[in-house]
Amino acid sequence: MKLVPEQIYYLRKLRREMKRKIMEFNNSSESRNRLTFEDFYKDSQNRKDVEAINEMLTEAEFVKTRNFEMVDIGTIFLIDYGDGYKYPTMLVDKDTMYDPNHNYIPTDSEIGSVLLGAKEGDIITFILSEIGRKMTAKITDIDRIQDHYMHFIKEKTYKNRVCAPVKRQMAKIKTEEGDEAYKKALAITESQVELLYDELKKLDFRNPEDKSRINEIKRIIKEYPIASPPTNGIVEAGSKIVITFVTENSQFITKEYEFINRAVSTELDSEYIERISDFGNEIYGLSPGDPFRLPNNNWYIGGVIESIDEIEDKKRVR
Repeated sequence: MKLVPEQIYYLRKLRREMKRKIMEFNNSSESRNRLTFEDFYKDSQNRKDVEAINEMLTEAEFVKTRNFEMVDIGTIFLIDYGDGYKYPTMLVDKDTMYDPNHNYIPTDSEIGSVLLGAKEGDIITFILSEIGRKMTAKITDIDRIQDHYMHFIKEKTYKNRVCAPVKRQMAKIKTEEGDEAYKKALAITESQVELLYDELKKLDFRNPEDKSRINEIKRIIKEYPIASPPTNGIVEAGSKIVITFVTENSQFITKEYEFINRAVSTELDSEYIERISDFGNEIYGLSPGDPFRLPNNNWYIGGVIESIDEIEDKKRVR
């Protein structure tokens, strides 16, 4: 089974939500006498969902490159079924749990099997078994805009992600304060540790490349400290932040992220913001209500920090 970043993002989001509910259930021990059979059933189902998600994330191959020349797994394209509308769609290997934010077509469906390999302008024919009818559709466009896709942060190398100011700062820390201070400045978060353990489950020590990566993961977990949960209400490693972006067309888009020092595993750019990046360096240390600008961004021109660790902006009049 293959999973695209968009599916991985949603599965991880579901897993976090299920784990939160399980924790709430575990912490309700004082009121156990008031819990109903339905409460216990929901908790059991949540635990089963977490196990199912863990299994999918462990066994699946992660799609890290997209094909923009033809329809492939992970490709976004526009399809016209003859009704005059162009429907944005993504081809996936197999559909997972329902994600309302994407229109997926799995390759093991009637239409998915003929979509694989189709190019712009191609007309495909398939049988809709539910009604026993022969259907045609046209691939009108393949989406080649990178910002429309989710990406693994480490698709780009470290040297292509770290901005000049942070690079100078990290070099200074390592030279003047030593390796321990350097590692502390690159502390990882608890969710990153979880991703590292997720990755370990996917690796086989009998494979030379996997064995090298296993040793690297173990070194990161052993040598790099875990960032302490932030308590001062500013953007720093471990902060859960809500940001409202302003686009070139004066549209407002609100997103949630975790702020980290740097990616070490399969972090997605839709989940995490690196401290070492230009954007991360721009918002590092900001408080709720603080604005920022993004002069070198192709999509957003700026925005404001709405909340940090659920501490809301108190500076603006609502």
